[in-house]
Amino acid sequence: MEVTSADGVLMKCRTYMLSQTGFSDRRPSPHYLDIIITGAEEHSLPNYYIEKLKRIEHNGYKGTIALYDDVMSRHKIACG
Repeated sequence: MEVTSADGVLMKCRTYMLSQTGFSDRRPSPHYLDIIITGAEEHSLPNYYIEKLKRIEHNGYKGTIALYDDVMSRHKIACG
């Protein structure tokens, strides 16, 4: 998806949302948190914010997520 910032800069962005409803546990997966924290660190967001993200309790899911694997493999390639 592409968005335009308030100062007119066109940027590519990624949006994540809960794809299945009806779950009583709506805490984020560890995979989701890892992507959010990695992005926050990569873009030098304030340390207090990154630490706050790291304190969010995840749902403990240990399975694989194809989108996560794809995004993180691309990130590793891009960052060396």
